[in-house]
Amino acid sequence: MNEATLPAAVPEVQRLRRPQIGPHGLKAWWALPSVALDQGRLDTLFFTRNQAVVHIEERWRAEPVRCQAGSRYQALVTRLNQRLGQTGVANGDAQAPQASTAWAAGAYDVRLYLNQMAGSCQLLLVHELHAERDPSEL
Repeated sequence: MNEATLPAAVPEVQRLRRPQIGPHGLKAWWALPSVALDQGRLDTLFFTRNQAVVHIEERWRAEPVRCQAGSRYQALVTRLNQRLGQTGVANGDAQAPQASTAWAAGAYDVRLYLNQMAGSCQLLLVHELHAERDPSEL
């Protein structure tokens, strides 16, 4: 998606005063307003490169004392397996302090991360344009 068409496609999106720095030097100039969701907060950032949206992060955080991230993680893995028509490649599981699952979904990749280590309770869902890497970049 072109950055110029983002506000029309996602009417609630807001331009940030200062960009948030993301992975690989990407900058998020656009975000959805933070919303309360399942006893936590959901923040969504849109990262761009060359005026195209190439990376979207949805981060859910909750108070560690009410953390149910593991059960939410497992439910999201099940839903994404169904939606994408394939089983994701997992590292760890919902009972572990940290876990991740990844899917290759055609033109984009989807990754889900769980972090329920001491003092933390969060899920991160990443949608990223699939980029073929030159072996010299690895």
